[in-house]
This record gives sequence, C-alpha cells and structure tokens, in this order.
Amino acid sequence: MPGSSAPPKAPRQPGRRSGSPARRVDLTTFARSHQELLRQVEETRESLLVTRRGRPMVEIVPAPLDDDQLRTRLRGQVKSMGDVVSPIDEHWDAS
Repeated sequence: MPGSSAPPKAPRQPGRRSGSPARRVDLTTFARSHQELLRQVEETRESLLVTRRGRPMVEIVPAPLDDDQLRTRLRGQVKSMGDVVSPIDEHWDAS
C-alpha cells in the first residue's frame, strides 16, 4: 500500500511440516522490509524463507538462545517439582 510505513507481514504457509520454514517472502519484499522481517524472526523464533522468482534462495533462522535468554523466556512457564532424581522411600512394583 503506497504511503504505508508498516512493512507487510510475511504470510504463514498452511499445512507446513515440522522443521520447514513457517513463512515465505519474495526477495523484493525482503529487501524493502528486511529490518521488520528480521525482528519478527527474532521475536517469534520462526524461520523465514526468502524466494527469488518463486524458488527458495535463503532461509533465515533465529540464533540459538543463550542460557540467560532461555531462562527469561521460560520464566513463569516452568514449575519446579522439587527433587525428581533421588530415590523415594516408597516401594512400588513397575511390572
């Protein structure tokens, strides 16, 4: 849309397989909106496939999270259940 300052969001691909890129964008759109598209990859942690004439050219994947980023991302989503490794004092039959 002429005069619009917001770059277009790359469309999601329906029925994508696990491990395949979540979004595709053509090279012209990527060149025009690369900063916003790269921010989306970082924020959503989903890869982006850049195409030229409909053929895959490059896949952009998010960088691995370091330990601090991972802890921050998981904060409030993980519940500690105490010691889950040590033996318990209760006898039980697993057969």
